[in-house]
Amino acid sequence: MTINARKQSNYGRTAPTCKFCGTQGHTLAKCPDMIALYEQVKDKPIEERDFKGNYAVQYIERKKGISKTGTKVAKKPKKCGYCRATGHNRRDCPQMVKDKEFIIKANKVWRKLWSETATKYGLTPASLLKVHTRSYNYSQGGYENTAQLCTVGAELPENLNVFALGEDNKQQEVHIPLLGYKPEYGDNNISARILIKSKSDSLASNLFAYSYYWGNIENMEVVAQSSYTFPEEWFEQAPTEDIDYALKKWSKEQMSDFLKKCEKLIENYGGQYGIK
Repeated sequence: MTINARKQSNYGRTAPTCKFCGTQGHTLAKCPDMIALYEQVKDKPIEERDFKGNYAVQYIERKKGISKTGTKVAKKPKKCGYCRATGHNRRDCPQMVKDKEFIIKANKVWRKLWSETATKYGLTPASLLKVHTRSYNYSQGGYENTAQLCTVGAELPENLNVFALGEDNKQQEVHIPLLGYKPEYGDNNISARILIKSKSDSLASNLFAYSYYWGNIENMEVVAQSSYTFPEEWFEQAPTEDIDYALKKWSKEQMSDFLKKCEKLIENYGGQYGIK
């Protein structure tokens, strides 16, 4: 599992195709045929070059900052794609390094809070639950209440991380597998937010971004709590691929709402875990 944007970008993804030579596996900027042609024709008069030769010269010299008249064009100061400051680029942005460390810290707080919440409400792996649902019975013309016994999946879901606070394409969708549960719609991987919301609105808001859910779970009760203990190393693990992807794809301004949620999470709960 991963944040929505990475799932969307990986869906149906193919190798790049060069617009100059038509070969897959590289882009126009790194085309070996264009670079070789440029070296052959760059010193020839424009009238002695063919169309591809002219294109190669214009493209490469424009990248080098050389105008059509052959004079060097003054380059604009480098501007970082992440923080928008001049003098560096995204690759060596000091602010991005700080924000990555900040998200990793927020992820540790999020996982600490989740472990307490899951233990309190019986969502630890292998726990036995009774899930109460309320649905409309069209044949009888009224609502009916049912209860189902189910077991939380024995494996700790990989998608439990701070990106659960993200909105839209920055969101990590968190689902808990309930073995034996038969929902009215969909499969038995149930939104963790809905399960927590049935117990505490405030905790659900602190752990998860709002997401629309079509379901009928009213409540859940713990029948038998498992003896599962969250391993210490799990709290230290961070979704580094998602973090790196987000920081490379979006600017600090675009990440601001998510970073504010991380800040609020640390302010509200970091102290009780010795994290500031």
